[in-house]
Amino acid sequence: MYKQLIIIALTSFSVLVQAQSYFQQQVDYQLDAELIPSEERIKVAGNLVYTNNSSTSLNEIYLHIWANSYSSDESAFAEQQIRIGQTKFHFRDNIEPYGYRSINLRQGVRDLSFTNHDGHPDVLKVSLEDAIAPGESTTIDMDFELKVPPFFSRMGTQDGYFQVTQWFPKPAVFDNNGWHPMPYLDLGEFYSEFGKYQVDITVPENYLVAATGISDEPKLADNGKKTYSFSAEKVHDFAWCAYDNFKTKEGEVTLSNGQKVKLYVYEVDEYQTWSKSLEFLERAIVYYSEQVGPYPYPQATVVQSPGGTGGGMEYPMLTTIDTEDSEQSVDHVIAHEVGHNWFYGILATNERTDAWMDEGMNSFFDHKYNDEYYDSGTYDSSLPKFFRADSTRSFLEKTVVWQCKRGRNQACRIHSNEMNSLNYGFGAYEYPAWSFKYLENYLGEDLFDKCIKSYYEEWKFKHPQPEDLKEVFYRVSDKNLDWFFEDLLGEAGFVDHSIGNITAEKVNIKNNGHLNIPVRLDFKKDGAWIGHQWTDVIVDEVEIPLEMQDFDEVYINGASPFMDVNPRNNHKGIKGRSPAKSKLKLFASIDDPEKKEIYWLPSLTWNYHSKAMLGLHLYNSTFPQKKTRLYGHVGYSIAENSLSWIGNVEQDFMIKNPRFRKLTTGINHRKFTRRNTLGLSQADDSFYYRTSPFLKLYFTPDYKNRKDSWLTYSYTNLIYQFASDVILIDETEINHFHELSYNLEKKSALKPYDLEVKAMFHRYDSPNPELGADQFLRISSTFKGELKYSEKSAFSYRFFAGFFPINTNRDVSSFNNDLARGSLNLSYNSFADVSYSDYWLGRGVQDHWTEKQFLYEQGGFKTPLIYNNGNLGKSNNALFTANFKSDIPIPLFRVIPIKPYADFGIYSTPIQSGLPGAGQEWNFDYDAGFALEFLDGAFGIYLPLIQSEGIRQVYDAEEYVRRVSFQFDLRKLKPWDLIDRLEM
Repeated sequence: MYKQLIIIALTSFSVLVQAQSYFQQQVDYQLDAELIPSEERIKVAGNLVYTNNSSTSLNEIYLHIWANSYSSDESAFAEQQIRIGQTKFHFRDNIEPYGYRSINLRQGVRDLSFTNHDGHPDVLKVSLEDAIAPGESTTIDMDFELKVPPFFSRMGTQDGYFQVTQWFPKPAVFDNNGWHPMPYLDLGEFYSEFGKYQVDITVPENYLVAATGISDEPKLADNGKKTYSFSAEKVHDFAWCAYDNFKTKEGEVTLSNGQKVKLYVYEVDEYQTWSKSLEFLERAIVYYSEQVGPYPYPQATVVQSPGGTGGGMEYPMLTTIDTEDSEQSVDHVIAHEVGHNWFYGILATNERTDAWMDEGMNSFFDHKYNDEYYDSGTYDSSLPKFFRADSTRSFLEKTVVWQCKRGRNQACRIHSNEMNSLNYGFGAYEYPAWSFKYLENYLGEDLFDKCIKSYYEEWKFKHPQPEDLKEVFYRVSDKNLDWFFEDLLGEAGFVDHSIGNITAEKVNIKNNGHLNIPVRLDFKKDGAWIGHQWTDVIVDEVEIPLEMQDFDEVYINGASPFMDVNPRNNHKGIKGRSPAKSKLKLFASIDDPEKKEIYWLPSLTWNYHSKAMLGLHLYNSTFPQKKTRLYGHVGYSIAENSLSWIGNVEQDFMIKNPRFRKLTTGINHRKFTRRNTLGLSQADDSFYYRTSPFLKLYFTPDYKNRKDSWLTYSYTNLIYQFASDVILIDETEINHFHELSYNLEKKSALKPYDLEVKAMFHRYDSPNPELGADQFLRISSTFKGELKYSEKSAFSYRFFAGFFPINTNRDVSSFNNDLARGSLNLSYNSFADVSYSDYWLGRGVQDHWTEKQFLYEQGGFKTPLIYNNGNLGKSNNALFTANFKSDIPIPLFRVIPIKPYADFGIYSTPIQSGLPGAGQEWNFDYDAGFALEFLDGAFGIYLPLIQSEGIRQVYDAEEYVRRVSFQFDLRKLKPWDLIDRLEM
């Protein structure tokens, strides 16, 4: 307690010193704007009065002209759009620059000179003619003209509707930390100075205008125009919307303090889900006023913008919303955006550096709002009924845990532009919202409520920093909350606690995670919650004396689950750990981390050897992923009276090291039948067992550059058995393969690429027993990527290089891996799959349509080079290929995805097969044609039209259909991999 008091005292002292020097600037505007809808243009004249309340003379000022973010591909907005995977702006139809057509600034009678700050077209560094002394003001006159863009972000026009936001030059904030110039971003909001606004807006007389502030009836002119005059005080932004066909609703609400607030709703379409929009607006204003502090402004407006105009966005006294999904969704978004009048509007935090302070705190309250007015405030009820889980955690909460569990979460307290899209949603909204709920449980509702309202009263109409919020909570609660502000919000780790030994008097709790926080112990008796107690912060492993004596079970955060990545070890009874409940369910549902779920699905599969197989899929994980994942499939061949199966187990291990996100270990085992590969009778009986354990180490992603990488080691034990009653053979062959690979993936909207470097080692018995064992070490590298040339079209490229540092059969012809194993191949078919790592409809088959299956591996050629004719397209020395493919930028070919392709390869083969030292000769081959691909190439049909002389000679005597190939690549459809790789 003594240490805690010292920390609180020091914190309070430092904040007191800062408070004594706290200042904020004042910016007052008078603007006269005219909208010319036919030209999508706005003309503006007016002035800015800047009051310097600092102790520093200002010789320059930074102005945000954020509409210029739409002026070029070099803006921070344009660059971020590409980084987060959005190409609409980059491939815009109209390449003329949007934003400022002109801008003039004057101080007195003198024009001011300005330059772009740090090369940003939307940030100006303005040199003042007369410095602004401390306590003094200056007037900057301005006139400018804007070209309004279509909707790429918050500002835009669509079908006669105009949403005019971030539209005038705004000074960057100048505070104790200096200037805060920042370019406009889509992910990442704002930080602006408070002031008074007087804005006149002239529009055609058939237009209505909704805006920040209050206005009397517009004044009509003889020229078919009218002018609105809006005024607003204590706001740090001004936005407006204009449309010639608004449907309006009006109302009024009186708050508990007697404040009357006018309410307005402007609707574009009369959606049924918006029928109670005015009621929702009133309820939100009242709710936040009671929960946080009284709404201080005279009016609140909601504008329903057309679909596709940027979602919901908040401005002082004005919110824009383009959702109409459901009544609850409309209510929720209205509450959230209206709530931003408090968390951003009144408490004007730096949203760019600390988005959690506005989005996170606001989401905490809008979640409480949902819970109060709806049976399912979490939207789980909107999911298909079969997919819902009977769980105490909501779907949103589970996805937050999933992000932590796979090691992809980022700390809440980092700059918005350092987050990727998914982490912005989690780290700015859901993670802090859930964390504040946890803090409320820790402090108790009354004390938490006192902290929030104290924060509001002390910092309304100011710029609170994280330290200011922290100081208020420390002082009001009289508690050290470093675990919350520094660990829970400040670190990118995960929460994982477990219960160890337990008696009636004490329990052992271990912290297996990164984050050091207190936990709540909840007690059950006869299946009912009977009480709880909070622990201190748990750093490692502690023994906790129990305050409750008569109980059956104790849970960590049981009555109100938190974001523990492994909740299965969070509860235990006096008589031992309670077994997890199990359930068997058809198809799938959202994973419940507290239950052992097994899903089943009947199947009908086919391959050449087993023919039709009736089967059953069994698996325990769908979405979000479980830490331990199991998959099994059993297929019964009716024709062959035999079983085939696949079994797969994976286990994730979180790593307490900032360089790695997780370690996955697992094992794959399968058994399949092979028959008639030598053209013998049905008595032939051949099958293989393949067992392959693996380790996969994932490195921490480079979020800013959207790069992901991992290292994989696998060992394969392949048992191949061939038996035939016809030629009286019964042989078993055991093979061992070692494979190490490194993968680097860059996700980019314009230039994504993948790099894979792979090494395989295999030792095997020579076909000639007198020669003993053969071996090879094969090293290969594949680099592939895309170059997007329109929003929905790309040019694809792939380069492959492979060679053998070790190969005892370098001078032997391959003959489809019969004489020399592991050969490099122009066309990767089942014969090239030496370790049996892939799935084939007809492994080792010739003279059947399944022979034409290939995978986009090694050389990547589409022509099915399946003939057992020695060296064509095969090398035991080195092979290099280049593969190209392109979309056709015609709408028809987006529906029917036909793509031209071309493959080129050089490879070396022995001059005289089997003669060591005879040397190698280089061969050049190519093919080209058209591909019809689906599901990112998981399935494709390839029609060759042009082939090199060497390939053409083989196929000249064949029918054209023999040259056609297809790809059926199950690797691209592996759900666990797809889920893990969702949005870096």
